[in-house]
Amino acid sequence: TTATANNNGDDDETKKSAAGKAEDDCKHSNSPNDFAQRAWNYCNDAYRLDLCVRYGAEVIACAAIHLAVIDLKLPMLPHTPHPWWEVFVGQSKELDISNVCNAIVGLSDPKQTDVRIA
Repeated sequence: TTATANNNGDDDETKKSAAGKAEDDCKHSNSPNDFAQRAWNYCNDAYRLDLCVRYGAEVIACAAIHLAVIDLKLPMLPHTPHPWWEVFVGQSKELDISNVCNAIVGLSDPKQTDVRIA
């Protein structure tokens, strides 16, 4: 029964998604803010603009995640075999996510509006 219990624990570990592993890495980082809070802050910033009427919530969320990864200097989320955001928004949304990122970044620094996601 001990072997079965150990195998179940191993199976749970191997089933973690890429997002879950990234979140775990953030919890152990030396950053003053954790990943989830930083992404949430970017979502709140998005509501200072008209982004919520121009783009879907999933596009804004992906942009916030991307900006949090950049801001906390975390390893980039996978782009191969398909970009990570396609799971949430489908294909052909790279430009939309870039536009949202640039708009959010433009709130704090209007000169820095060239965030690329690929």
